[in-house]
Parts: sequence; C-alpha cells; structure tokens
Amino acid sequence: MGYYRRPAILFDGSLQWYLQNPAKMLMLWNGGFTFYGGFLFALGAGIWYAHKHKMDVWKISDMAAPGLALGIAVGRLGCFASGDNYGKPADVPWAVTFTDPLSMAPTGVPLHPTQIYSTLVLLVVFGVLLWWRKRQRFKGELFLAFIMLYALVRSFVEIFRNDPRGVYLDGLISTSQIISLLVVIPALWLFFKKLRQYKNFKLEISQ
Repeated sequence: MGYYRRPAILFDGSLQWYLQNPAKMLMLWNGGFTFYGGFLFALGAGIWYAHKHKMDVWKISDMAAPGLALGIAVGRLGCFASGDNYGKPADVPWAVTFTDPLSMAPTGVPLHPTQIYSTLVLLVVFGVLLWWRKRQRFKGELFLAFIMLYALVRSFVEIFRNDPRGVYLDGLISTSQIISLLVVIPALWLFFKKLRQYKNFKLEISQ
C-alpha cells in the first residue's frame, strides 16, 4: 500500500474541493505539507512575535537566512528517503530507481533525483549566504537574498520534478513556480529600495 499524496489547499486548483469538504483540511496525516506554505505562515507568525516583543525583525531574519538554506537542504534528503518530490523519468547515469512499494515515487522507473538536486543547489545557496554575510550592507539584505536565491533554484529544480505539479497552464508551470514569482517580486522591490536607502545614507555622511 503506497502513500496517499494530498494536494495543497491553495494555488493548485483544489480550494473549491476543500471548501466543499472542509474536514479534509484537518487530515494532516494525509500529507499536503509544502515548504512555501509553512514558510509564509512562519514568516507572518515571526513578524507578529518580533513586533510584539519589540525585536528587530530584519536583524533576526538575516540571522536565520543561512540556517534556512541549510535546513531545507537537509530536509530534502528526507524527501529522497521517502520518494517524495520525485523527478521525471530519465536516462542519465545518475538516475535513481525506487523499489520500495511504500515509496511515494513510482517504482521500477529511473527518475531524476530531484531531491538531491535540491540539496546540492541549496548547499550552494548556504555557502553564498555565508560569503554574503561578511559583505552585508543593510539590515534585511541577507534574508531578501535568500528569498530571491531560493525562488531561483526552486524554479530550476521544478523543471525536473514529476510529482503533482498543479493545474495551471495545463501543468506547464508548477504551483511552486507561480508562488516563487509572487514571492520574488516584492523581495526584489524591497531589496533595491533598501539598497537605494543605504546608498543615499552613505552619500549623506560622506558630504
């Protein structure tokens, strides 16, 4: 008996079905967890908590950024172990074949090891953020860089994934790629806004 993969509630066309079957939203044992959903919820909760306790939101976010990249990289190894987030059929030398009937991935078919792809690119992001931290110019820079880099590498890996991708544009663009775009636009705007403020401040104190 294989695992049942529950679709996400938002962004993949399942919202109407869940509104008709609201009790299904609470059946967390059937899956449905996604990084972006957890990240956006945690971000909102973190901002609320920081404001409540008069903490510096941007400073805390910068401190968390490298750890987020490393944590997701390690988490994808768990996905690899369970067969979650599996890739498309492939004939590359490093393709993997799942044989356990309890695997979430199709068995007996060589697949792109997209979980390993994710781990590798996120380790690169982790290294870039550690390098960037020594050159940071303004509060929030590291966290915003993480958001933009994650959206970029996530969208790249999505090209090779073959688990349920969503229903938009007949599956041509995955749900995660759509969310990546929605997340990266405000991150880019904030990044360049804060960078401009930093440059103006440097210009003022140099005069």
